[in-house]
Amino acid sequence: MLKRLLILALMSSPIAGMAKASTPSKKGTKITIKAVRFIGAKHVPIDELKKVLVNKKSSLFGVISTNGTYHAKELAADAVRVRDVYYQHGYLDAQISRPKLSIDHATSEATITYHVREGLPYKTSSVRIAHINYVDMKALKASLKLRSKHTFNVQFLREDIRTISQRIGNKGYAFARIQPRFQKNSRNRTISVTYMIKSGAKSVINRIRIHGNTKTKESVIRSYITLAPGDQYKLSDLIDAQDALSRTGYFASVTVRPVPVRGNKVDLDVTVKEDKTGQIMGAAGYDSLEGLFVEGSFSQKNLFGSGISAGLSASYSKLKKNGTLFFDDPRVAGTLFGLYGGLSKTDTDDDNEHTFGYNKKELGGYLGLRRAFTSELSGSIDLGYKRIDYNDINTSVAANGNLENYVKSSIGLSLTYNNTDNYYTPRRGVYAKGHIEYAGLGGASSGYKLAKYIKSSLKFAAYYGLQEQTGYDLILRYKLQANYIHSLGYVPEAETIHLGGYYNGVRGYRSGSLHPAGGGGYKSVATSIEASIPLSKSNKVRLTAFADYGVVSGPTGKATGQSVGAQIEWRSPMGDVNFVFAKRLNKQGKPSSFEFTIGKEF
Repeated sequence: MLKRLLILALMSSPIAGMAKASTPSKKGTKITIKAVRFIGAKHVPIDELKKVLVNKKSSLFGVISTNGTYHAKELAADAVRVRDVYYQHGYLDAQISRPKLSIDHATSEATITYHVREGLPYKTSSVRIAHINYVDMKALKASLKLRSKHTFNVQFLREDIRTISQRIGNKGYAFARIQPRFQKNSRNRTISVTYMIKSGAKSVINRIRIHGNTKTKESVIRSYITLAPGDQYKLSDLIDAQDALSRTGYFASVTVRPVPVRGNKVDLDVTVKEDKTGQIMGAAGYDSLEGLFVEGSFSQKNLFGSGISAGLSASYSKLKKNGTLFFDDPRVAGTLFGLYGGLSKTDTDDDNEHTFGYNKKELGGYLGLRRAFTSELSGSIDLGYKRIDYNDINTSVAANGNLENYVKSSIGLSLTYNNTDNYYTPRRGVYAKGHIEYAGLGGASSGYKLAKYIKSSLKFAAYYGLQEQTGYDLILRYKLQANYIHSLGYVPEAETIHLGGYYNGVRGYRSGSLHPAGGGGYKSVATSIEASIPLSKSNKVRLTAFADYGVVSGPTGKATGQSVGAQIEWRSPMGDVNFVFAKRLNKQGKPSSFEFTIGKEF
């Protein structure tokens, strides 16, 4: 049993055993699982046992996922997975029978039965680590999850092995081996664990070899790797490089691993799989507000394999005409400096003076410089300019009739921290960006007022994947947006805060419709809690349930929004597509039960 336990402790997923079907199915016939039974299971929840199975009863999403479909090659491994759940609860004497498969050929439905002998749970009597001179043993022991006098958990054993490996790897030992030794006392139902360690020699980086980059220039990939030939190997630097490359959005997958070459030298093999980084979109339709409209856009995250993002978009309707252009080079000439900027122009022509109550021309641009301090932390400074011209104002329709021509000249500072593990679908880590903007540089020409204020903002998101704990790709997300404006003389109405809609913090409301009566807000907070599950892994479709809350306040009062709903997230060939179905829970703002978006969320 201890040999089997050691194998389970060291592997990332259970290995397959042997299984037997009582009534084999005809070749090519699709079998649906009607029921899974556990005879003799009493102390471990049945739902927990079923959760780890590949062969399980059809669920709500069985039509578009693999749930409910019989997979013969996974049946034996399912028995090992069930036994592993018992090991996680300390039942080291648990015996799981070979699964018995019964098929009703008339309906092509199957029942799977397991017979279980649970035994009694074991406690951990002691946990020891063979002494290592180069590691803080007190801190290492404190970080272990297996604890004496607590119920034994094989999952904690795996995590402890991983923790010890990382601590040793960060000291330069690339190929250290951690071998747990067990002493089981069946009479007292206890087990002691001793982690034996063979460090080997410290490793030094020999070469960095890059594979799979059919488009992205090798120099771009190397700019995200802090390790260089001659450096001492450090596991945390290797993980940082893998995460940094994954966050670029250039690659579908990234693997960085050490490969021994000679003596104490190792090569770093960086293997990437290129992803589609271009997006082109066109749309046409009819809107009750703007009538017939057409729009189109093109963007590329990795232009000619240089790592530069660039794009342009344009839209046209009888009321609005818009054009934008942007670029972002995150690693100028392979350095830690990035350069970004953009231009935009929007004309609003309200020919009947009853829709918006004004005509408006807006011209603006920005230019910024970014500096990466670490693979996860960066800072930036940018300059912005905007000029707004209003004319033909209908004061009975326009908001407050308080619309004046103005110029906004600003300087902004940002600090961004991002240690997420993936650009498109993060499963761990946090994203945080703080930004402060001063508007009021220089002066305004005749006929224009100068916007003067300070605006601070914060965006925060945390991601937590539960794949390891549940065996299912469930992702929990928490998001926060906060803004504060301090007037230094003049805050134009167009620069105040409005919530509502997918991009403005509270879904279930028309975009920008949440604001104090009579004008925009000066303070706002919007939060979201989300739970996301896969609908189709092959097609990269996920279903996300959410609850949103937001409040915005200003000199004329405040507005609050609450909503619940679900959205379908599809990583389509055109880009990230979201179908949002939401229900507002209060009467402020204008309702919007459905939204359709294409873009990247933070």
